[in-house]
Amino acid sequence: MDSNPHYLHAGRLIDGRGGPVLKNRLIEIRNGRIHAIGNAAKLSLPVRARLYDASRATVIPGLIDCHVHLAWASTCDAQMRSRQFFESYATVRHTIAANLEKTLNAGIVAVRDGGDAGGHTLRFKNQDAIADPLIVKAAGRAWHQPGRYGRLIGRTVTPGRTLGQALCARLAAPGVEQPDHIKIVNSGLNSLSAYGRQTAPQFKRDELAEAVRIGEQYRLPVVAHANGAEPVRRCIDAGCRSIEHGYFMGDDNLARMADRRTFWVPTVAPMQAFMDQCKINDPRKEVCRRNIEHQFDQIRRAKQLGVKMALGTDAGANGVAHGRAVINELRLFVQAGLKLEEAIQCATQRAAELLELEGRGMLAPGQAATFLVVPPGPGQLLQNPAKYEALFIAGRRVRGQ
Repeated sequence: MDSNPHYLHAGRLIDGRGGPVLKNRLIEIRNGRIHAIGNAAKLSLPVRARLYDASRATVIPGLIDCHVHLAWASTCDAQMRSRQFFESYATVRHTIAANLEKTLNAGIVAVRDGGDAGGHTLRFKNQDAIADPLIVKAAGRAWHQPGRYGRLIGRTVTPGRTLGQALCARLAAPGVEQPDHIKIVNSGLNSLSAYGRQTAPQFKRDELAEAVRIGEQYRLPVVAHANGAEPVRRCIDAGCRSIEHGYFMGDDNLARMADRRTFWVPTVAPMQAFMDQCKINDPRKEVCRRNIEHQFDQIRRAKQLGVKMALGTDAGANGVAHGRAVINELRLFVQAGLKLEEAIQCATQRAAELLELEGRGMLAPGQAATFLVVPPGPGQLLQNPAKYEALFIAGRRVRGQ
């Protein structure tokens, strides 16, 4: 690691903590971390100092996507989608590698994978080379009840066993690859044909609480796929770390999440992508529009209540592109009523907190010097997501000229 300091002059700086844009900042970097940030107009550089001039650009923390499916391509072709869900590892590993490259090229420095039927992403993380220095958190395979939604992302609980017993047996088995988190499916999919339709929970509250306790023993947070009031309520009360999707969960659950400090990952992008694919006369298009508006209402209410929201895209879902979808989700958060700086906080500081990434997600002294240089102003990030000047990770430029 280079111990000599080098510097970056940022015309504008969004530090990831949700506050206003800071102007004309000088960042001092040592040993891959931010040593100091000050007003560039009041500071002088040492003689022959190494300087990256971003005085006409905006600097933001490296982005994080808290909900992806790396084993899936985002194709809209129905036959290709059906086939890819159950392909062999030898085939899927190439898809995972390609998706990771797209992810890093989009300025994303960490992702959390929500699982696949074969557990291929977890295997890839442990056996193949992850595109250095991208961080991947993988669930392996999610858990769901027999006959209920979840076959595409995981395994069922064996009849006669509780969820906790199944978890214990799996985690204690010799030679089994340990996941980074436990993914539990506690509802069905959000309906695309009947507005507001909710499905019954898959697990009882006590079963979920037992899974959380087991997760704590193995230092594994529990991530819950849940839509609808009752499925979400059980997950919150059981102590799950995050609610994924959370469509139609209601104000009472949002208040519970604020009180329990439960994270929420709203995933609006896949609903938007499906709506865009529907033909004008397709009745599902109107259902999707209403679903999105209701989710926007919940996002606004979550902001009022202080719910910790983290950005996740469901990349790999139908039409949700790996990498680029983060910018689409940021744009949707802004449409829902968040300021750009608040939306970026969901994709940086809040996301890093959810994924327990020490030293990531903020631009402040002591934090990793991991950031994007975006030209020219902050709004450009949403207008032209593929264009950024450079990506730095731990003080090293890994993308850009």
